[in-house]
Amino acid sequence: MEGLQSRNEQVQRDNQSLRKENDTQAVILDILTNNGHDQEIIKRLRGGDTREEVADWLLRQPSLAKHLESIPMAQRHLDSVMAIVEQRDQGQSMDATKSMPNISTREYHQPHDQGKTVNSHHVNHWTDVTDNEDLVQHLLRLYFTWVHPVHMLFSEPDFMHSYTSEEHNYCSSPLVNVICGMACHLLVDFKPAEDNRQRSAMQLRDEFIDEAKHLLDPSVSTHMTSIQTLAVLYLADLSNGRARNATAYLRSAADSLRSHLWGQQSDAVTELSLWGIQTLNTYWCAMTYQKPFSPESPHQQVFTPESMNGHVASFHWQYYLFSGDEETQQPRDSCSVLVASHEASLMRIAMETLNAYCGSRGQATADELLKCYKDYLDWKDALPSQIEATDENTEPLPQTLALHIQFHTALVQLFNPLAQCQHFTGADIHFLQEMVLHHARSGMHLLETWRKLYSCRQMLPTVSFCVLHLAEAMMRHSPHNPTPSETLSFALSVLGQSRVGFKLCGPLQSLLLDIARTRNIPFPSDTIDTEDIKSIEHFGVDDILDATTRMTFSQPMDQIGRYIDPSIGQQWNDAWQRLIMTRHSETPSSSVVPTSGHSMEINSLLNS
Repeated sequence: MEGLQSRNEQVQRDNQSLRKENDTQAVILDILTNNGHDQEIIKRLRGGDTREEVADWLLRQPSLAKHLESIPMAQRHLDSVMAIVEQRDQGQSMDATKSMPNISTREYHQPHDQGKTVNSHHVNHWTDVTDNEDLVQHLLRLYFTWVHPVHMLFSEPDFMHSYTSEEHNYCSSPLVNVICGMACHLLVDFKPAEDNRQRSAMQLRDEFIDEAKHLLDPSVSTHMTSIQTLAVLYLADLSNGRARNATAYLRSAADSLRSHLWGQQSDAVTELSLWGIQTLNTYWCAMTYQKPFSPESPHQQVFTPESMNGHVASFHWQYYLFSGDEETQQPRDSCSVLVASHEASLMRIAMETLNAYCGSRGQATADELLKCYKDYLDWKDALPSQIEATDENTEPLPQTLALHIQFHTALVQLFNPLAQCQHFTGADIHFLQEMVLHHARSGMHLLETWRKLYSCRQMLPTVSFCVLHLAEAMMRHSPHNPTPSETLSFALSVLGQSRVGFKLCGPLQSLLLDIARTRNIPFPSDTIDTEDIKSIEHFGVDDILDATTRMTFSQPMDQIGRYIDPSIGQQWNDAWQRLIMTRHSETPSSSVVPTSGHSMEINSLLNS
């Protein structure tokens, strides 16, 4: 038995190593293709240069070398990537590499837990964009691997059952098309030839989205599949850097929830969709500091996985970028419904924070804001073990990392206005700055874990907004370990990797550069060259508005300051002591802290 266990562990390690190697090669190939260097590689190889000579030439190109330096052991992978480019040029099959599939030569396999096999008859029933069933199947799997576990807007098994049965209770043509369009943002090395039509991933994406919009009938806007389509349209247009358009879809989805028709889908699935859309609504408003559209009642009970009665709660997650991954990667419990439930609870606290700083209940007091803080801590204490661990060696799934990144970002947004408030003593200001910095560093550490385990190439735009808030806080409050320049370099790198598939991230990079200039933060010349800066700087007013719907993403301190009780500094220490006493009485096993004006270990309050 010990020998078998040892062999199984070795197989898992080998699979993990292969997964990381394939992903690294995919990222490098994306970089080469987007910079046009793939054609130069072919030209030089045809001219008689060896791969080693071409690799040396590539590493001497400033705009390329900076990108490659951020990729571990990139030089070692260059030879394999050039072999792929060379094979593609020669028209050879990609099968030998098993790493960069092309839909014209590789088979796309059925996603795990999705029932019947997709075939061309089903494809033609739902979309006119393509009759390539392998492509549609691949796009569905990408969506259910990277998007759905983070933003659960409908039931995957019910959707797939309706899809393969050609029923319309849980599936519709607009919904199929928008899912495929959103998944196109995740396509890596996509160069298909369908019906003699050469379409890039983004051209294909636009055709799917256009068809979804064309088929979406306003007269049935209260049908759940229409509401779900609007919510995914928000994600797709936001990904494409069209936030002003995207928010109209999100608002329509949230508004339509008020008059949706019960009974079209099961109560469990309807509740899942309701909370998924409301959570996304609150999340967007928290990231851009806006009042949510049609917020849910604060007395409404958040769903639990148990309330789903097993109807939508049984999922597995497998790493998937290319066909064949589902055969080599070990399935894991995705805990996606569990994540969705706790994300909904987290965003309810974020709503309370927004209401406090928007003056919805008058001026924000120390007790009110520390009540929000206590709610965040209670939320974290209540996390079940399946989604509690985020250490790299536990290999947390993307949806779990996203959840914890949201948690730390929310606490940065809670304390950041107070850390810049003039109503506190110097000691309390220092304490509040340390609180902000602790959570900003914790969130950035999780982003680094994400980058190591997976790739920022698959990081959704909603997480990219967290990058902005965490980086801004660190550049403001962390003079060293890391320095503001190091923070800027890391954040630009993360957004740069995501920008390959998500157009939104370009303007987000530009917003970070504006902050750096305003605060006289030197650009890290060792990681950012002039060409990179120019590619970020060209974004104008419309680009920024189409990224955030505002000219900035930052919390408007001038507005928030008007709603903070001027006596908050005098109330603070007493309110903090009451928080400590309450925490101690409710969770006596947890560590507590002294008054905020004294030296303290912030980790102790978080039970970390």
